Amino acid sequence: MSDVQVKSIREILPPREDYRHFSPSSQLYTTADVLRQYLENGWVPQSGVTVESHVLSAGRSVNVYHICLRKDGAEIVLPILASPIVWRVIAEYKLTLTTSTPS
Repeated sequence: MSDVQVKSIREILPPREDYRHFSPSSQLYTTADVLRQYLENGWVPQSGVTVESHVLSAGRSVNVYHICLRKDGAEIVLPILASPIVWRVIAEYKLTLTTSTPS
């Protein structure tokens, strides 16, 4: 039997020294850096994640993951561009995915 230990996303990524601001009133989406920042500050992802797939020109598409976070009674939904960090958080916290068609 192997002694491999699975590390959490917080243990894998080095601490950030810069602050990434996100404002839902002025930004359509953000990056995994902001998600990571919230997790480092004690915010907890809630069970459901909504995924929107946006089709771009030439058949390209991009997925935006809407992750709800809570801390001390406050709640924020982060629309985050797809990335390996987002997928790792979804797997680590066992979040369920639902798809949505953008309006």
